[in-house]
Amino acid sequence: MFDDVLRVIGSIGLGLLLVQPAAAQAATEGGKIKLQLNNMQTVDGSCQLTFVAQNDTDIDVSASVFSMTVVDVQGHVVALTNFEFGAFPKGRPKAQQFALAGQACDSLSAIAVNDFISCLDAEGKESPVCETALQASTLTTIQFPWSL
Repeated sequence: MFDDVLRVIGSIGLGLLLVQPAAAQAATEGGKIKLQLNNMQTVDGSCQLTFVAQNDTDIDVSASVFSMTVVDVQGHVVALTNFEFGAFPKGRPKAQQFALAGQACDSLSAIAVNDFISCLDAEGKESPVCETALQASTLTTIQFPWSL
């Protein structure tokens, strides 16, 4: 009888191991959150970055904040800053601009997501989708994502 109980517990445990990765995979099966550094322009001595995002996942993102690392042309980290992207509406592009005070665009070489501060689903609960489904790219001379 004890062996039967162990077999049942073992089966449940194995089932949980199989369900959790499937749930994480299901969250991103619908696609990616594409985040493109689309444009840059120095305005009054500050680099104005324009990002375009499109949420092609099955998760409705109601709010998001990313901590970004900013790297100069010498390869030095010159800033850690939070970009509050807000909602990523499903299925349509969204543009957003951020200014890096005191940094001219031609002095920058790369930007990377340093950390995911917040990513809320439609119910206001934290979701891993911003991290697990993020696909970063750039149309500028600034490398995004940054790689050493």
